Amino acid sequence: MEFIRKFININKEDVALAGGKGASLGEMTRIGIPVPSGFVILSSSFEKFLTENSLRKKIDLILSGVNNKNIRSIELASEKIRKLILKATFPGDILIEIKKYFDDLGLTFVAVRSSATAEDSASTAWAGQLESYLNTDEKKLFENIKKCWASLFTARAISYRFENNLDKQNISVAVVVQKMVESVKSGVAFSIHPVTQNKNQIIIEAGFGLGEAVVSGQITPDSYVVNKQNFSTSSVVVKNQTKALCRKSSGGNEWKKIKEKGKKQVLSSEEITELAKLISKIEKHYGFAVDIEWAIEKDRLYIIQSRPITTLSLPRQEYRKIMTRPQNLIDCECWDEGERLMLPKKFKDLIFFDPLFIYVQNKAVTIYYNFTDPEQNLQPLIDFLEKNYSWIKREKIDFDNNCQKIREILKNKLNDHIELHKLIKEIWPLIAVANVLGSTEFFKVSKRLRSLCIIVRNESDDVLHPAINYLTKLVSVLIPDKKFINQILYSEFEKNIIPSRAELEKRNNGWLYHKGKIVYDFEKYYQKNNIEIVNPSKHFKNKITGDIACKGFARGRVRVVFELSDLRKIKEGDVIVTPMTTPEMVPVLKKVSAIITDEGGITCHASIISRELKVPCIIGTVSATQILNNGALVEVDASSGVVKILKIKQ
Repeated sequence: MEFIRKFININKEDVALAGGKGASLGEMTRIGIPVPSGFVILSSSFEKFLTENSLRKKIDLILSGVNNKNIRSIELASEKIRKLILKATFPGDILIEIKKYFDDLGLTFVAVRSSATAEDSASTAWAGQLESYLNTDEKKLFENIKKCWASLFTARAISYRFENNLDKQNISVAVVVQKMVESVKSGVAFSIHPVTQNKNQIIIEAGFGLGEAVVSGQITPDSYVVNKQNFSTSSVVVKNQTKALCRKSSGGNEWKKIKEKGKKQVLSSEEITELAKLISKIEKHYGFAVDIEWAIEKDRLYIIQSRPITTLSLPRQEYRKIMTRPQNLIDCECWDEGERLMLPKKFKDLIFFDPLFIYVQNKAVTIYYNFTDPEQNLQPLIDFLEKNYSWIKREKIDFDNNCQKIREILKNKLNDHIELHKLIKEIWPLIAVANVLGSTEFFKVSKRLRSLCIIVRNESDDVLHPAINYLTKLVSVLIPDKKFINQILYSEFEKNIIPSRAELEKRNNGWLYHKGKIVYDFEKYYQKNNIEIVNPSKHFKNKITGDIACKGFARGRVRVVFELSDLRKIKEGDVIVTPMTTPEMVPVLKKVSAIITDEGGITCHASIISRELKVPCIIGTVSATQILNNGALVEVDASSGVVKILKIKQ
């Protein structure tokens, strides 16, 4: 069994082993955030400690007798449990291993911090419930580790368990041991304004000396407000600091008077910008607002810890339907990576999109976008591109080269799925921007920029989707039963993880994919993230309305078409129902009695081809593909734009 890991070997998924604090420090280390070096004594060490000292049953018995409404009852239970832990002995193998890891750090003083396995989660804030011990030398190391373990059972922590209905959960604790930063400047920061909840503002608080003085409120720190878009400082409030908390050479802390220095601004403008960029990077990586502790030692900036801000009341996030398409999970995964992760990386953090995908069994995938997030406003990007047109032209050259590399992979049927996946992510951001700026009239865009975007859209037609289809084909070797090929992620294939048949069956019944996660309990996810799904509907009772593309009247059986393979099932006189027609459908459209689409305007393909063929056509119904099922009998009155459902197939 593993008992200790260095930060570099820990990621955000390791909360059960490293606790919230440990997992966060490991994750930040892995993505290049400057974190003080250290290691985590995993929760498995604590569990072995309890087992070898026969403490688990004793602790459970004491907790079962607690009256959580009686403070004295909680305090007595805490005293008993903490005494048991502090008197118990370390397992020999763990003691030796801790000593080795400590020696490898080569430090005299370290910080020893508790990290509960439920700590710093977005739903429950354990911050402040457990204990940390600073300026710990080798003599105090093992004592302080046991104190951290015991802090899981302080009166405050026990009370917190009951208040948050965690008393039945098996909460364990890991211990972080890391370099003790002897900071000359330190403080806290929030990636969202904690009072106004302005998502475009970063708030930094800074003081001279050790950070504990700021965190505990023993000094009034400077305060800086930074614009997240361009990292300009919009507000600076300097406070007079008369004393600073400093480390004693012999260990422990002491207050020192700082006189004139305390009247000056703590952070320089360069330090404010450097810190703000790190905070923004951490927030983007995690995908949620973060609360940061930071410190500067000898002109080097460190991030001490990061955790979700749990006090925010999330604004309502409105996700509106954009389109419905026949997609698999790899499509959705590449789309998400391309627009949520790669888009800001490619376009200087000026924009990102946050698509949400919902698959309904036997239907296609419906794609939704967040229209309430100001950070997804395109205007700052447009302003940049108009002023830096030569920059996007250079990006276009890289785009062309990458597209050509993809064409070579497809032409030669190469098996290099890693390179193909990388190239798909590289070209997606420019395509995403081009799709919007090359077609929308909502933004004022120069003719040269719009023309470039239209060229990108046209040149990507033979690249993006064929590349994803080929990537899916390469992945299919992992799935024995090909009916599940649409239900596997590329990331699973890359890690050689084969989902169980039960999991694949579950996915086949429907899923929501958002921010890199597959979700099955839609309503719970909406509630937790304050999401509202908006499906604009033109459906009332037994009627669906849309826009007239080609007048006429028809009656027939519905055939819903999401993929070209569905065209084989169309019979003479059927009514084709599809998100949007494509040129490949034309031969079949000649034998249908009517055309109904979810999308489109008067110049879309369905409008043009229906008028050429003189086939009644209603476009822009928004959700006909989701409402109508194969075999339903409908009446299409394309002179008034109404589809009447006469008989639903049982």
